Amino acid sequence: MKILVCGCGRIGSPLLTWLAYQNVIIPGCFESVAGVDVDPAIINKPLSPRFKEEGWSEILQKINNAGVPRPIIFPYETMAKFGRQDTVIITCGTPLDKNLNPDTSQLTGAITSLITNGLVDKDTLIILRSTIFPGGSRWLSRFIREEFKFTPKLVMAPERIAEGYTFKEIDRIPQIIGCDDITVLEEGIEFFKKKFGSISVIPLTPKDGGTVAAELAKLMCNTWRYIGFTTANEFAMITDEMGADFDAVRNACNLDYWRCYIPKAALNVGGPCLGKDAQILGAYSRNAEMTLAAWNVAEKTAMYFLKKYEKEIRLFTVGVLGLAFKANSDNPTNSLSYKLLKHLEIAGAAEIKVHDPQIQHKYSAPLDEVVSKSQIIFVMTEHKEYEDLDFGDALVIRL
Repeated sequence: MKILVCGCGRIGSPLLTWLAYQNVIIPGCFESVAGVDVDPAIINKPLSPRFKEEGWSEILQKINNAGVPRPIIFPYETMAKFGRQDTVIITCGTPLDKNLNPDTSQLTGAITSLITNGLVDKDTLIILRSTIFPGGSRWLSRFIREEFKFTPKLVMAPERIAEGYTFKEIDRIPQIIGCDDITVLEEGIEFFKKKFGSISVIPLTPKDGGTVAAELAKLMCNTWRYIGFTTANEFAMITDEMGADFDAVRNACNLDYWRCYIPKAALNVGGPCLGKDAQILGAYSRNAEMTLAAWNVAEKTAMYFLKKYEKEIRLFTVGVLGLAFKANSDNPTNSLSYKLLKHLEIAGAAEIKVHDPQIQHKYSAPLDEVVSKSQIIFVMTEHKEYEDLDFGDALVIRL
C-alpha cells in the first residue's frame, strides 16, 4: 500500500512520522510513505521535528536505526512521478475567513492538485483528517464529481489529539470514522485497524449521519471543552466582581463532590481549534446559543481585567508573559495575547514588555527584565518558566 499525507503542518508532519514508524513495528506495513505540500521551506527534504511534539526526535531516531527510509515531503509535481496512491490522508488547514465563514480554498486546491497530478483517482481511499464544517465532506465529494467526473471513496476520520502529544495519544484515542457509503466505510475501518497501530474505531454509518455525524463529533468535542473553559472564566470574573477568590470557590465546589467539576480559568483560551470550531458549529446552526456565547466570554476575559486597571495601565509598565496559545507550546495561532497587546496599545500603556520562551515580538525583553521592571503583569500563558517567579510588589493578573 502506498500512502500519502497531504498537508504537512502541525497535524500532518507528526502523522507522517507515525505512519513511517509503522514500518518499524510491522516491516512492510506500507510500500511507501510520503508527504506532499506547497511550503518551500519543507519540501524536498527529509522529515524533521520543526515544532514541539513530545517524543518526535526519539521516534525519528528509531526509524533511522531500523533502516526505514525517513519520509520526504515533496511538491505535487515531483510526487506525480510516484503514481497513484492507495490512500491519501488530507490534513490541510480549514481556517475561517474575515466573515467567519470556512475558507475552503486549501481543500479545493489540494484535491485539485492531487487529482491533476495523478495521485488520486476513483480507487484511492481519501481520508479527511482536519476539522470540516457540517456537510463539508459531501460538498467536497460533489466538487470532485462535478470537476473531475468520478465519485471519490471518501471518509471523514477527524483527529482529536492534543497538540504536542501526538505520539502519546495517536493510538490511544478511539478513531471516529464516518462515511456515506457503507462499503467505503468498511474499507476505512480496515485501514485504521490494520495500518494505524492498535487503535479502536467508532464507526458512524450512513444511518447515523455518515460524514456529517463524524464532522459534528469533532466540532462538538472541541466546543464542549471550549464551553467548559469559558464557563470557568465567566465564574472567575463573577467572583472577582463580588470580591471573592475564584480558586477558593472552585476548590470548595469540586472537593469530594463528584457532580461538579469546574476547570481552572485562564486568561488565554484561544488556539487553532477550540474557538474556530465553536464558531463553525454556531455558523451552521440556529440553535447554538451557548456555543456562540462561549466565544464572547473567551475574547473578553483579559479585556475585563484591562478595563478594571485601565488607569494604572496608563501610568505604569505592563508586562505580558506568554504568547503561545497554551502552556509549554510554541504555537501562537489565535492566541489572545496578541489581542491583549493591541488593546494595551489602544489604552495608552506607558510601556509594554513581553516574554515568551520561544516566540519573539516587537516588545520582547528578557524574562528577568519583564518581571523586575513591570508594575502590572498579565500572565497570559502558564509556561513552566513562570511557575515559581518572584513578582515582588507588581500587580499580577493570572487565573
